[in-house]
Parts: sequence; structure tokens; C-alpha cells
Amino acid sequence: LRTLLSCMFISKKQQQKIFSLLIVSLLTFGYSLFDQARASSQTQVFVFDVGQGLSQFIKTKEGVDILIDTGPNNDVVTHLRRVMGMWDKSIDILVLTHAHFDHIGGTLEVLKEFEVGRVIVTQAKNDSLVMQYILDELALRAIPIEYADQYKKYEIDNDTSYELLFPTLQAPTVVENPNNWSVISKFVDEDFSMLFPGDAEIEEEGFLVQQVQDLDVDVVVAPHHGSKTSSTEEFLKATTPDLIIISSGKNNEYGHPHKQALERMKAIGAVIKRTDEEGTVIIQTKLQSLNTKR
Repeated sequence: LRTLLSCMFISKKQQQKIFSLLIVSLLTFGYSLFDQARASSQTQVFVFDVGQGLSQFIKTKEGVDILIDTGPNNDVVTHLRRVMGMWDKSIDILVLTHAHFDHIGGTLEVLKEFEVGRVIVTQAKNDSLVMQYILDELALRAIPIEYADQYKKYEIDNDTSYELLFPTLQAPTVVENPNNWSVISKFVDEDFSMLFPGDAEIEEEGFLVQQVQDLDVDVVVAPHHGSKTSSTEEFLKATTPDLIIISSGKNNEYGHPHKQALERMKAIGAVIKRTDEEGTVIIQTKLQSLNTKR
């Protein structure tokens, strides 16, 4: 088992903010720190190591659970069991960013294992049979389905929110490239902010930069697994992340993350974490003095 890697990451915006991010990188089975993390009253964000795919989980300090995508297989359920513990069997919000299998492959198993409060999807669809099976299962279980509506915000607490940034309800119902109609969302917890752009590529990144005024965040999950058709200079300058997390499979057939994207990320001075190299990445937000570690 690879040695667990942990480090304290101080935001370059530290003059404006008084928080730090505790980043813990783990292998898929390296969850020995989770018992301690579970007991914390702080918000935790997980970018699971699901191979070539994407699944992210937000566990807020208020106890609200948000799962964004489910990866390409049922590994997500194993991750969730370890993070949530034996007794927590409910997920408040499940977001399926788009209909590609590497983002929705574990959904049916999640629905079997956990009680889901609501599911957010995009209206933009392709001919995905798996997505149709998922929609049928949601109907069978009477789980509410909401279509992504730009700027819809879920207020979790006075200082914690989850907001949808793209697409709008006017999204086309049939599209050739679902990547560019991914549900893009932003999570804010006090002074911490994080962007979840799904598989957005150049086109959707451009829409986002043009339509959303405040894209400045602390952490970005790399769009489309760090492909060369994403993480444009315009997008990175608009989001100005201190940390970029790339979810991709080791030695994957697509060559993700691509060299061009990595160079653009490095050019803005961002710290880069990769699930293919370090396993699951955990962010724990801590409000504190920069000189005092709790």
C-alpha cells in the first residue's frame, strides 16, 4: 500500500481569506484517516479515485451529502460506504452531469444502496441507454428529477450553498456532444469555493466565462479529465484556482491528462493533484488563523 500523502495547502489569496485546505491524497483502499475525518465538523470534499471517470462527493459541516457523478463502475459505492459510515444511507442531492458512461456507470448501484432525495440532470441528452435505465429506475422509486437551471441555488445554511451555473432550462434535448452540456456547479462554504465543471470542453468553458460574472474559486476539478480540448487559458484566468484536481485513470487509453492542458494549468501557478498518481483526493476546509493549526 502506497504511503498516505498529506500536506497543508495555503491559498495564494491568503491576504483576503483566513482559511487553509487540508489535502489528503489516498489510494482507493487507503481510508485509514476516514474515521477521524468522519468525526470532524468541517466540510469535506472528495474526488474519488474511480479510474478513468469522475465522481465527487461533498459532505457539508451541516450534514448535507451531495454526490456529483458516479464514475464508470460500482467502485463509487465502496468509496461512499467508507466515507459515510455504516449508518448513513441517505444522499440529499445526486447530480448526473451528462450521459457518458464514465460519469454515470455506478448510478444504479448507488440507487440500490442509498436513499436519494433528488436527482439533478441536464435536459441535453444523447442516445444513452444507461441514462434511460437510470431515468426509469428514478421513476420507479419516485425520486424527484430536476433539470439543471442556470443560477439555481440550494441554500444549505447562511454561509453554505450549492449553485448550478450551466446549462439553462433552454438547453436542447438532443445533442451530438454531451460534454459541452455538462451540468457545471459551484460549491461555497464560508470563504471556500470549488467548481465542478464535468466534461466541459472549449465551447462550454467559453459560454461559462461569457455568462457568469464571478468565476473566481479556490479549487477546480479539471474539466474533461484534463484533456487538451479543455482547461483553456481563458477559463483558467477566469477561475484563478489555487488547486486543480484531475480525475483520470492510470495509463488510460485517452492519454489524459494531456500535456497541453497541464502546461496551461502550471502557467497560472496552480497546485495540481491527480487521482491516477495519488488516489482519492480529500479537501477539508478549516477556518482558522493562517499561523494557527487547529
